[in-house]
Amino acid sequence: MLVQATLSPQLLAGVPVDPFSQKLFCNLWLGLLCDFAESCVVILPGNHATESDYFLAVSTWPAKYKKRAQELVTMLHQRRRFIPSQIAYTPTATCSDVNCQAFIGVTMANTDVFHLFDERCSGCPNSAVLATRSLEALEYFISQMSRSRRERMAHILGDGQWKQRDFERAILKPILETAKHVKIYDRWIGRSAFDKNRHVIRFNDNYKRTLEWVVQVYSKTGGSARCRAFEIYCGIEGHLISARQRVQLRSEMQSFEAAVRTASGIPVQLFLKEESRALQLAHGRYLITDQVSVVIDRGFDLLWDDRRMQGSSLNPILDPRPIRDVAVLLCNDCNSIETQTRRLPAL
Repeated sequence: MLVQATLSPQLLAGVPVDPFSQKLFCNLWLGLLCDFAESCVVILPGNHATESDYFLAVSTWPAKYKKRAQELVTMLHQRRRFIPSQIAYTPTATCSDVNCQAFIGVTMANTDVFHLFDERCSGCPNSAVLATRSLEALEYFISQMSRSRRERMAHILGDGQWKQRDFERAILKPILETAKHVKIYDRWIGRSAFDKNRHVIRFNDNYKRTLEWVVQVYSKTGGSARCRAFEIYCGIEGHLISARQRVQLRSEMQSFEAAVRTASGIPVQLFLKEESRALQLAHGRYLITDQVSVVIDRGFDLLWDDRRMQGSSLNPILDPRPIRDVAVLLCNDCNSIETQTRRLPAL
């Protein structure tokens, strides 16, 4: 859901002299920066550029446009959208612009990254090599990158339309690939630990299977070296459970945390929040990182269960599991979800 791109700060600094051209230039870049703040990550050549270079570039803009540009660059900074390349790169000597060489090198090394260039670079041989991943900044709004970004804002899936690898490629990997903090909110994970007679059994296998899968995907993106926190928040109706059931639930939580940590190397923490009639977790289900937030409407019971697999002649052990029907929507401002959750006492 997040799109990655390289963008030299020199492009932002090239404000034309005459007022009409300034208006066109600044408004185009403001629109592009809005899109970036919404759902893009700027991949930096760590040894050749820093976040401060972008602040410095927009500081040269006319006062009428500078304030908004600075707000958008600040937003990118606050959402941790300036990320040094995690893959080794070599500056491209074939580029005649010294300032551009490192950015081309990063794009060559990262196969899912778009590269924005100046109109003066339209004849550069690297543009042909990068093909559809290379675009002139002034033509961003008619580019493949712009279309791809819009298409990734929301996914509405029918039952079985995607399998696990499709969901990983289109949703989980783009969200988790550069995240340091990951939080999952789904009130029904905790409630799944009870049978219909309200006896504590264990967390539902399908919730556990989905959560373990998400953690494994995060681990595969290098999350074990990058992770600062991986937290799962769910709810329980505190007024309906006994002291003995509380002990059983805590034991189930600890067993789940330990199993996931051992399998993935990710320091997962599971938090059971006590809900009351007056104060409850949000009904919606969310995957929130330090870079972006998404709504996952059905929650983290995403995969076909064993019975459904067998009924479709699929092997639950060997075959990839299809995804149940779900809507996944980008939602950048979820502060209210975190605030509401903090108000609830822990089990």
